[in-house]
Amino acid sequence: MKGFVKISTGIITVVGLFVTMNAQGQNRREMAQNKREIKIGVKELKRDKNEIKAFRSKIKKLKRTWEASKYFNALQLKGGVEASMELEIAQLKTKLARAVREVSSSKREVRSNTREQARNLRQFRGTADDYRDIARDRRDSRDDRRDVRDDKADVRNLRKRLLMQERLFAKFQSLSVRIKRDRLEGMEIVKDFLRTMEADLKATKRELIEDKREQREDISELRDDRRERRERF
Repeated sequence: MKGFVKISTGIITVVGLFVTMNAQGQNRREMAQNKREIKIGVKELKRDKNEIKAFRSKIKKLKRTWEASKYFNALQLKGGVEASMELEIAQLKTKLARAVREVSSSKREVRSNTREQARNLRQFRGTADDYRDIARDRRDSRDDRRDVRDDKADVRNLRKRLLMQERLFAKFQSLSVRIKRDRLEGMEIVKDFLRTMEADLKATKRELIEDKREQREDISELRDDRRERRERF
């Protein structure tokens, strides 16, 4: 009987060690992902600022040539504006695809934390450490669910901006540089398009803040996992 107890205890210890190490591995992967996302966010923030500045300059030049009835120059500048709009739409599609992947990643974090929470409840013995682990799990679960909500909202907003940009671009392409009504409408369209670019810049700033917050949370979770491993083994 004593031998059976020793074997059972040993199995539980090994299983617990495996689960704890798996949780640490998951947190390290999440940290690496957040690090990549922060790097991409910083790069995109700089790029978006430069592109907005360049787009404003193109709009001003186009407006001047339209007002001066320099149709050939206006046609060339209109083509340059369209190229910028196409590039922005392509970049927004890339952001949307990445945002969809982030939703999936956030859901995996929720599932991972749920498994860890269930394991800690099974091993609950009423010690101070056990109560601390349960409180930590609830906090982590709350944070993970918030991340999923935030990521889903990002996807919805990106889709709305993408749809708006595609509609504006299609309308702008159909306009003539020789028709006054088209020229007036064209200026309103590019101003609306510029506003979508500015909204996307604000979203990038907000997402960068969220990624940095998630990085701090992952560091805290990894530290807690290491402490739990020392306590149990």
